Amino acid sequence: MAGETFQLRFRNNEDTYLSIDEPINFATVDFQLSQKEKGYGRDVSFNGGEVQFEFVKYRNHYLDKLLQYNNTYGFESIVELIITCGTITTIIGELDFATAITDDFEYFKCKVIQQSSKQIVKRRKAVKVDLLSDKDIDGNYISPLVPKNTLLISKPIYKASKWQQPSDVARYYSTFSIGTRYWGANYAQQIIQSDIANTLVPVESKRVDLGTGYIDLQCLKAQTNLKNIKISIPDFYFYVRINGINVYNPDGYLKYSFNYGITDSDADEFPTVNRFINTVTLNTEGAVYTYNQSFEATIPSLSAGQSLFIWHEIETYNQTAYNFVNATVICKGMNVNISVESDTFNSIAPSLRLVDAMRQVVKSISGLNILAPRFDYGGEFYDNRLFNGNSLRFLTSKPFYISLEDLEKSLVELNVDWEIDADGDIFFGTEDDFYINTEIKEFTNAQFSSFNKSFNPRFSINEFNYGYKNFQSLKENEEPNSADVIHGESKWVLQNKMVENKKEISIEWTRDSFLIETNRRKALEISIDTSSQNDDTLFIIDTLNTISDVSYSESSDLFHSYNSTNGVLTLINYENFNFLSLGIINGSTFSIISPTIHNIGTYTVILCTNKTLELSLTSGSTPIGYTDSFLTYFNYTIYRDTIPYTNYTNSGFTNISNLIASDKYSNLRYSVRRNIENYWKKYIATCNLYHKSQGLSSTWYKNNKDFTATYNGLTLKEGDDIITESTTPNLTPFIYNDVIFANVEFSDYMALQDSLRTTRGYIKTYDNNGLEIKLYPMSMKYENLSKELTIKAEEKYN
Repeated sequence: MAGETFQLRFRNNEDTYLSIDEPINFATVDFQLSQKEKGYGRDVSFNGGEVQFEFVKYRNHYLDKLLQYNNTYGFESIVELIITCGTITTIIGELDFATAITDDFEYFKCKVIQQSSKQIVKRRKAVKVDLLSDKDIDGNYISPLVPKNTLLISKPIYKASKWQQPSDVARYYSTFSIGTRYWGANYAQQIIQSDIANTLVPVESKRVDLGTGYIDLQCLKAQTNLKNIKISIPDFYFYVRINGINVYNPDGYLKYSFNYGITDSDADEFPTVNRFINTVTLNTEGAVYTYNQSFEATIPSLSAGQSLFIWHEIETYNQTAYNFVNATVICKGMNVNISVESDTFNSIAPSLRLVDAMRQVVKSISGLNILAPRFDYGGEFYDNRLFNGNSLRFLTSKPFYISLEDLEKSLVELNVDWEIDADGDIFFGTEDDFYINTEIKEFTNAQFSSFNKSFNPRFSINEFNYGYKNFQSLKENEEPNSADVIHGESKWVLQNKMVENKKEISIEWTRDSFLIETNRRKALEISIDTSSQNDDTLFIIDTLNTISDVSYSESSDLFHSYNSTNGVLTLINYENFNFLSLGIINGSTFSIISPTIHNIGTYTVILCTNKTLELSLTSGSTPIGYTDSFLTYFNYTIYRDTIPYTNYTNSGFTNISNLIASDKYSNLRYSVRRNIENYWKKYIATCNLYHKSQGLSSTWYKNNKDFTATYNGLTLKEGDDIITESTTPNLTPFIYNDVIFANVEFSDYMALQDSLRTTRGYIKTYDNNGLEIKLYPMSMKYENLSKELTIKAEEKYN
């Protein structure tokens, strides 16, 4: 070859450049570039790594140094082959010592492969990296990522509990003295569903006037704040009859009512009564009251610690000790269904910016940098942050494991791929970034003797499936009303009838607001010293910058312990939540407020742990310790500096319908339909080119296909047809095969190869009819000896 110069760069324990003569067999090799089979990124190789180069004693090849490296470092030797052509210097690759053959005297033969620092990215793609470690996977120092707290706003989750009457009941209640007696009964004693925390088994019946109150008749004791508590009791049969009214007891009577009510604490044994039916009084011997109907009621809210009761109440009045009023009761088929909106504490969790995680993974496995403008500052994906189960539990000392393969399998959500660019950086971009509308080269000397044109199999589809692998409805115990899910699965059918291929988009990370909330709540409850199956599950949440401090009012059952020696009041929480996860920090203000019955006042936090708060009184009466827990209402503030980020919900959205609690619903900007519209529409437009006026229809959407919202001027309903008529695709469905360009200089090829991995534009040429065609190469092969460039390319849409 003419005009090229060559060097070897020795790099194991040095950085030495040595000019050499052209390696033997260099003129016979070819250079190749190829696109990923199911992606957009392009990769370069040197003759597919097949031809062996020969370095010999009788040429200026520094054979002695090559042999020294071979014997000293073996297959771990790092020697680069560098070629300079004009003003372009290119590191062709590294000598592959693992394939070397030598006589240790006259020759050294080996293949040339891609630089190890670049090759290793692919080799280590599946290796999990701890993003919080200060060591890369080779043991070298690397600056660890520092998590920043994100405020996670509690999303109401809909839960249900159900009870049924196990068998028909016939009971006889008898009084034994003069005066009024009260009986309480609930015959639906068999729990058949218990999604609501602290679902309880009520007693069948009890004598209330013995001083025991109604406490054993409770159905629920709220562990978190509950809203819109709906009680539904379907049709059942109830019969009550009075006995014992006669001349000796003419003023005796029986009163019956069917009730529900609430109490504030375990010490409060008599609930505030609301009735399903008005009180019925029977004062005639043998009088009977029956009903066979259903009942419904709604309680606006229950605070954590409050209890819910449902009971039949029988009140009997006995005038004389000689003849007692008695009640005969029959109950059949009683079922109780209760559904609630379960709300709980907002919490904080350490999180990592997505682009920082991408950068750290690549740096840790290869030492390379990344170029990802859409993910970096000012880019559309910049505010995406990553969590795992450990960070949701506020376990900052636990590892945060992730691999490049994990990212690759998740970034498909946004139609993103990666490649090693001409500068050696790992470039991440969307489909649009790999098909830039810029001409990078024009060839007028195409040879079409072997040219052929065919359809691109990636566009010859009749079904497009897009969805997430993990979302709430896939769990064994589904959340009630999880049909609200907008990060589930979808299937879309094209009008193409002559092909049967499918495009499958399956996303690894979890965006589902329900599943994130479910795991967040478990994280609030799980002890710091236990493990969870979701510790390493990858969650991603769209966020925004927190603009101010936030204050909250909450309540929970807490134990109060007071040390009069040091004046410290300790609040102990044994079951509900982790204080650290709430964002309470040492030195912050904490207030116990009304209607708490004890220790109301303002305090300064001295020490916060996962289960305890140590408080010093600032204002109020001297605290007192108590042996039993009681419902404690409190206020606290989370400072903006503690929570620089907050989960993004419905900011900027309008016209939202068919979505409950949208103001607390994470990742609305990344619903299934909106992702397809924003990131996959051009791909679909190519697939649907011959039926673009008809669009794609949804054949299956799990779950909330009716969710509708407007954002950035775009109104979308999840299950509506995808219309591509007005969408301009990047590509046509055609591939051009074996397009040959003759008399291409090596320097021109190298410049073209670099441009394809930098500008990522198209090549312009002309067909046999003189018509202009624009091509994005899928593969290129340049032969040194013949100076021929052969390409296979996708056609640009004009």
